[in-house]
Amino acid sequence: MAFGPELVMMAGLGFVVLGPKRMQSLLGQVARIRGEIEKASRGLKVQLSEELQPSGAADDIDEPTACSACTHPSDL
Repeated sequence: MAFGPELVMMAGLGFVVLGPKRMQSLLGQVARIRGEIEKASRGLKVQLSEELQPSGAADDIDEPTACSACTHPSDL
């Protein structure tokens, strides 16, 4: 992650406005939330990759059949 001048300016301003103790507490909360989001993102990626992987279950599906109530225009 690159630290641009904007981020440095925001951190300095936050330090002045909030003070060192509140800034440390806030940064700890942000880091904890970021970790939770990353964990949820990894879980979602794993779940999606499992769902999208081809499996042998498609071979067990029978071909669709027409019901007796359905008629095709060519049958009329």
